[in-house]
Amino acid sequence: MPCVWPAWGGCDYPLSPGIAGAAPALPSKLPESGPSRAPRDGGGWAPRAELDGWGIDHLVLPHEHADNGNTPRCAGALSAMNRGYWPILLLDADNYYRPWHTEAIAKLRLRFPQADVLAMGRELVLPDGTPVPGLPEEDRRIEHVDTSCYVFYPAAFRVLGLWGLMPPYLGPICDRFIFEAIHQLGFSIAGTREASVVFSAHYSWAYRAAGREVPEDVHDIRWVRILDCFDAQEVLARTGIHLSITPKSHEVSRHPQGTQLVGPALPKSGHTAATSQDLP
Repeated sequence: MPCVWPAWGGCDYPLSPGIAGAAPALPSKLPESGPSRAPRDGGGWAPRAELDGWGIDHLVLPHEHADNGNTPRCAGALSAMNRGYWPILLLDADNYYRPWHTEAIAKLRLRFPQADVLAMGRELVLPDGTPVPGLPEEDRRIEHVDTSCYVFYPAAFRVLGLWGLMPPYLGPICDRFIFEAIHQLGFSIAGTREASVVFSAHYSWAYRAAGREVPEDVHDIRWVRILDCFDAQEVLARTGIHLSITPKSHEVSRHPQGTQLVGPALPKSGHTAATSQDLP
């Protein structure tokens, strides 16, 4: 069960060893990480020599691609696919798995053995580890799946190449593009609310939900920039996917911090954001 892991801000792309032909219930151990073990390269990222000592396949690209890690995601995923590994997971360097992530995958797969893609549940924290209450409502309805929550089985492997085929300006919303592509290509998704992925939310809505001051360097989606570059025909020619982007007018802002399409729904009293209930 390989986990493809991009190093943000650099050209490195570590690919963890995996188990070829892993059975759905195989209790294989995914590499676990915490904030202190995220791959780093340049500007605070760990040196390549350190990554090489982690027992991983470390793929190094000669140049940066300014696409939010899409090109290295694609390269790592295709390497894993063509070496016979499955399922394939993608983990962003600032996120990490809980120790029960593999067990949660096996549980969901056993319940929905025909699913082409699994959508694992996530919890949100600020970069310093402070918990963020609530989840985006679209997460609860599984209308959006973060990149680090996807689990791809062989039937849906052709989706993996789309990370490298979409135009670079779609990088900030690549998981939304992939979600649309999965549906257009007719693949099925089974999801769970049981959180086993920890997502580092460096977004303005996350800081506000946690009652913290919003820093200047948040990663909010800059919809105006995307809309200025967006060409539906280009996207179709490159990927074969029909895409439209129509955020509501109040969600498009020229503020330097940008905007986020959907913020978190704060939990009601006595209600926890992540539950153990699996969704059909």
